[in-house]
Amino acid sequence: PVCQPLAGICGDPLVIDHLGAFTGTTEGRDDLNEGSCQTVDDGEAVYAVTFNGDTPVCLDTIGSAFDTVLYVREGDCAGGPELGCSDDIEFHNVQSEVEFQAVSDTTYFIFVDGFTGNRGPYTLNIRLTPCAH
Repeated sequence: PVCQPLAGICGDPLVIDHLGAFTGTTEGRDDLNEGSCQTVDDGEAVYAVTFNGDTPVCLDTIGSAFDTVLYVREGDCAGGPELGCSDDIEFHNVQSEVEFQAVSDTTYFIFVDGFTGNRGPYTLNIRLTPCAH
């Protein structure tokens, strides 16, 4: 399966045209939604993607420069069901990781956010495999 970009919704999500690592910053971004593990309003980067086939998906923010929060919604940016929300991968690792099972031709919204007001440069890694943690 290959990622295909979906633009023009949810504050113009960033375009995904391949799998791998994506970089950006949450500085200056609007506060769009909050995941269940998020506690403070702050800006987040959002991606929208539709996969060509059913596949496991592992997302993480390893390589980001701040304490991240990562969450995924299915079908609707603001009101779709939340498939996962991660504040920390483990106790001493403030990066985030979410795994979910993607279904073909379903749109997923991926949010890179900060914990308690943290903002800055991030790395979003997308792999079509179960997560290792």
